[in-house]
Amino acid sequence: MLTPDTLSHVLDLFPGKIPLCGELVDRGDCNWDCCEYSSSYFLFLPGEWESALQLGYQLDHYEVVDTDYLGGRKVEARRGGCCCVPGRAERPYKSLDCRMYPFWYEAQDGGGLVRMQARACPMIRLGRDAEEHRTRTARIAEILCRDPDVGCFLRDARMTSGIYEVVPGVVETESGGV
Repeated sequence: MLTPDTLSHVLDLFPGKIPLCGELVDRGDCNWDCCEYSSSYFLFLPGEWESALQLGYQLDHYEVVDTDYLGGRKVEARRGGCCCVPGRAERPYKSLDCRMYPFWYEAQDGGGLVRMQARACPMIRLGRDAEEHRTRTARIAEILCRDPDVGCFLRDARMTSGIYEVVPGVVETESGGV
């Protein structure tokens, strides 16, 4: 189960918004579509919700759809948008699912990760170089998989159908695998 210490460490590895996203928005290639949550849900890893609360984050902008989805939670944004909408709580929490977008990882039995990517994201759709974010998210998935509950979650959880496609091959990380 994700602990507050591990969550804090993982959050420190993210730079905030992905620089390429701002560039794509400025060019008119993206309208922050990933923050609209039009007809999808997103996932909280086992212990992520509780750890975010313990770290002082606000979660009132989420509507919980399933309180025990494989030990984690399945959530939707409450009406009115995502965590970065002006006027939100002082410390709104942005889920790891959202921070890793447009990538998601499935843990494989016996080790290894398979990367999935959201084909609708302009980074993917336009073939823009997202290597830095891809490398960072793979490293974070590797860290997260060290926890057995999170590893099982990443093996069994399923994202909204039709959003992600599997990228062939096993992900290589800094340590040469998971």
